[in-house]
Amino acid sequence: MRILVLLAFLSFSWNVHAQSVILTGTVRDSIQSDPLTGVSVYASSSNATRTNESGQFKLNLSPGNYQLKFTYTGFETLVREIQLLQGQNLDIDILLKAKSKELNLVTVSGSRFEKRAAEEVVSIEVIKPQYIQNTANNSMDEALQRVPGVDVVENQVNIRGGSGWSYGAGSRVLVMVDDMPMLTADAGDAKWDFLPIENCEQIEVLKGASSSLYGSSALNGVINFRTGFARNKPRTKIMLYNGMYGNPANKDWKWWGKQQPGYQGGYFMHSRKIGQLDMVIGSAWFSEDSSLQGDLNRRGRVNVNLRYRSKKWKDLLSD
Repeated sequence: MRILVLLAFLSFSWNVHAQSVILTGTVRDSIQSDPLTGVSVYASSSNATRTNESGQFKLNLSPGNYQLKFTYTGFETLVREIQLLQGQNLDIDILLKAKSKELNLVTVSGSRFEKRAAEEVVSIEVIKPQYIQNTANNSMDEALQRVPGVDVVENQVNIRGGSGWSYGAGSRVLVMVDDMPMLTADAGDAKWDFLPIENCEQIEVLKGASSSLYGSSALNGVINFRTGFARNKPRTKIMLYNGMYGNPANKDWKWWGKQQPGYQGGYFMHSRKIGQLDMVIGSAWFSEDSSLQGDLNRRGRVNVNLRYRSKKWKDLLSD
């Protein structure tokens, strides 16, 4: 009798297992294609799960029709109808649209750790890379000229009328790249041509004294240039520009011949993920024959950004 009960139980368990269908999928951001961690996936009130760090989820369901519901803070709720057939596992890709762009605006300059811009207690101006591209700037000091309260006089930044540079002490506005100071050791000034605008994630301009966090070089403010890392989808960016100087009103001031003075340049950036390695390669060049006699400018720049994501130590990030 016991053997018959055991066989019946095993037969019932086998039938239930055979009827279940495995549903897997990946949830990503619709704009950047980055995986979203912690997205709630509902198949029913009693069958739900969350996505892991890779944006993947897994559900064991019975064959039939379902309305999957995907919810995540800062993104629009998505409902998708699917049909599960017996004996056929299904894998789907889900793209969620951001509901509020303000949630993605994060700054680090005000408090040395990531914090939403709306929660900062100090005055911070955030410049996005689209702003630099739309204004066709080939140097960072030209882009900063359009920020309210910021003036650049002879390559020195003045914020809200403060003293941007002091003889013997250097710049009073600290210029950083990824939280690392970029002031020269001899004169204490910023070299704007060194900043890789081709790989710009965002620029944070902290207006006002911040000596308690950054030292005496930040008495007038902080400019933090943040570079970007590779995303799931490879990106390539190329920009070329060209310009020409016109003839002066006074013909005696025209020192050049038939070749009109002008400038040209461009920059290139490519980013991609290779296994656990995030790689960004960028370069830029600029050539100018000024309308001022003897004023020639030739410069080039190459930058590489690498980051390795360890599988063994998930909390360890090596640059």
